[in-house]
Amino acid sequence: MPPVQRRPAKGFAVVSDNTLTVTVPSAMRSAVPVTVTASGGTAIVGHYYYRRLPVVNQISVTSGSMNGGNTITLTGQRFVGVKTVRFGTLNAPATVLSDTQLTVTVPPSGLAHTVPDYLVNPGGVPNSLSYTYIGSPTITSISPTSGPSTGSRIVNLNGTFLSQVTGVTFGGVPVLSFKVMSAIKVQTVTPPTSTPGPVTVVATTSTGATATSPTPYTYT
Repeated sequence: MPPVQRRPAKGFAVVSDNTLTVTVPSAMRSAVPVTVTASGGTAIVGHYYYRRLPVVNQISVTSGSMNGGNTITLTGQRFVGVKTVRFGTLNAPATVLSDTQLTVTVPPSGLAHTVPDYLVNPGGVPNSLSYTYIGSPTITSISPTSGPSTGSRIVNLNGTFLSQVTGVTFGGVPVLSFKVMSAIKVQTVTPPTSTPGPVTVVATTSTGATATSPTPYTYT
C-alpha cells in the first residue's frame, strides 16, 4: 500500500496552549491522519474524513409557480447526509429517500426568474441544475374581439407570462388549436358555438394558474 501523502494545512492559528484552528487542505483519500509538528517533534492527534460531494443529475420538474408549494424529486449520487436544497438564495429542507434520490417542496419566490437549484452539504456545494419560477399569467387584451359563430377565427391573446399556456377556452369550450408565440402572445383558433353573443376567454398554464381576458369575445 503506498504511503499516505502528507499535505500541509492551508493555514492555522494557535488559540491557546491546547487549541488551534486549521484550514483543511484538499485531498482525494476518504480518511487521513492529522499530525501536529512542534519544536518537540511530530504527533498524530487524530483522523480527518473527507466526504465526496453529492452530484445532482436530474430534477423531475424544472419550473413552477412563484407561489411554490409543489414537491419535486432530485436524482443523483451521494445524497445521504444532505439536509437542505437551495433555490437561488432560498432554502428548503430535503427529504432523503435514498443515496440517489430525495424530494423537496419548492419555496415561494417574490420574483419570476430562473435560479440555480443545488444541494447544501457538510462537504461543500456540488453542481447545480436550473429551476424557473413562473409568474401568474395575465391577458390584457384579445384581438379581434368578435367573429362568426362558425368559429375557426384566429384570435390573439396578449398579456404576460403566457409561455406556459397549456389550454385556452372560449365560453368554456376548448379552442380548435393554439400556439404559444411568446411570453406575451398566444394565437388561438376559435371553436364554433350555437349561441351568438359574448363569452369569457380563459387561458390555463402548466402550473394550474388561469388568466381571464378583461374583454369578452363576441360571437356574431
